[in-house]
Amino acid sequence: MDKLISVVIPIYNRESTLQKCVDSVLAQTYDNTEVILVNDGSADSSEEICRRYEQADSRVSVINKKNGGLSSARNAGIDKSRGEYIFFIDSDDWIDSDTLEVLLNAALQKDTDVTGCCVYFNFPNGVEDSRASDEIYIQDTRALIKWMLAGSIYANAAWGKLFKRSIFENLRFDESCDFCEDDEFSFRMAHIAKGYLRIADAKYHYLQNSGGMVLSGAYISEAPINVMSKIESDPIVAGDPELSKLAHKKKIAALHTLYVKYLRAGDRRNAARIAHMMRELVLKHGYCGISKQMQTRVMLMRSYPLARFVELSAIWLRGKKYSKKSA
Repeated sequence: MDKLISVVIPIYNRESTLQKCVDSVLAQTYDNTEVILVNDGSADSSEEICRRYEQADSRVSVINKKNGGLSSARNAGIDKSRGEYIFFIDSDDWIDSDTLEVLLNAALQKDTDVTGCCVYFNFPNGVEDSRASDEIYIQDTRALIKWMLAGSIYANAAWGKLFKRSIFENLRFDESCDFCEDDEFSFRMAHIAKGYLRIADAKYHYLQNSGGMVLSGAYISEAPINVMSKIESDPIVAGDPELSKLAHKKKIAALHTLYVKYLRAGDRRNAARIAHMMRELVLKHGYCGISKQMQTRVMLMRSYPLARFVELSAIWLRGKKYSKKSA
């Protein structure tokens, strides 16, 4: 088992977490690796940290580029890579010491194009939530699309997965997509992948920001809505009632997330616009299996003050929940 694995780490202003990430990769039990650090125009000391690793370990190489976003950084890493397999890890995350060995063994055993693992969610307050689950093995395009539409957003993540190099012969990340790029990429990947495996063990540690960037309102992009519209119109999805329902359900969730971000930002006009889009979707396709709680939230959108109170209270209570766990 002498397959070269290229580990691509996109980096933007991650001086506080980068060392833990890179150290976890260099300490792998499987050592036939090259580690490509892609510094995407960082303004902190990330570049200096990268250079130190490059000088200390022959497996490490550094790409310095102007800031172009996550997709651009990943594509730069793919272009430079030489491995038969490519593994992505975000620069604020880390992996268990046997992650690459376990994933490669599984990939070779079942000859899969994409092999991933379950995830630990790690919070800044020290809480660690393991999401170990059953093994998932899929060989059919429709079944893979269904799995991605029905699963959590992390089912579509590029990080934590070992990709066979052939996947990237005619596939790259869409650099025009500034948010939700993993969903867009994974959906296109599902059309060409020959075998998808998620092992049952959790090996990847995902550092969850407090409150989460998704709900923080710090950055608002409508790209997730555009991505879901693209998925809805895909011939395989549009022509399949079950897949179509799952796509509509996921779009409702994406609209709700965007709505909450506009609420947090105090942007009443855009919040009302997104609420209207969600109501139109529900009127046309129904609730598509969303929870009773979500149905209530959709109905509350008719009252901006009440909806804002409910949604912001939910975020506050979620934060209190994890504070209690760490106490």
